[in-house]
Amino acid sequence: MIICYHLNISFLANIIGMFEIPLNKFEKRDLVIKLHKEGKTYRDIAHIAHVSVRDIKPILKKYEQKLETGKGEKNKQDNQKIKKPSISSRAFILFRKGKKTSEVKILLDLPFKKAKKLWAQFLSFEKMSECYDLYTEYRYDIPTLLSIVTFIKRNNISG
Repeated sequence: MIICYHLNISFLANIIGMFEIPLNKFEKRDLVIKLHKEGKTYRDIAHIAHVSVRDIKPILKKYEQKLETGKGEKNKQDNQKIKKPSISSRAFILFRKGKKTSEVKILLDLPFKKAKKLWAQFLSFEKMSECYDLYTEYRYDIPTLLSIVTFIKRNNISG
């Protein structure tokens, strides 16, 4: 009688094991990661988690990438908050601090034409574009104009 009872229990356990609820892909992924952390081989992981050996490496690779990028969603949000300003914004900040176009070009590693274009945009935002236009139109005549202004001031000439 005892032998029959033992056979019946093991027989029922095997039947119950046959109707095990399969894991979804997320549960399998978590199980693969857990087994890998425990030091199991790919073959052991494949057998226990019921996945192909070739499916284990991509799962672990994604997991390692997630760890490298800053442990998931929390750090992605933090990285988005610490977003670096655009080149034009950084250039405008430097121009506002009184930096020259050549200094901005060097600091931001910009081509000269780009730095000059940003300088013109900065002046137009600061309502100084007319002054810049005057400079570009008469840049070679400025020394002459300044000497005339100096002469007029010295001799108290008014018009």
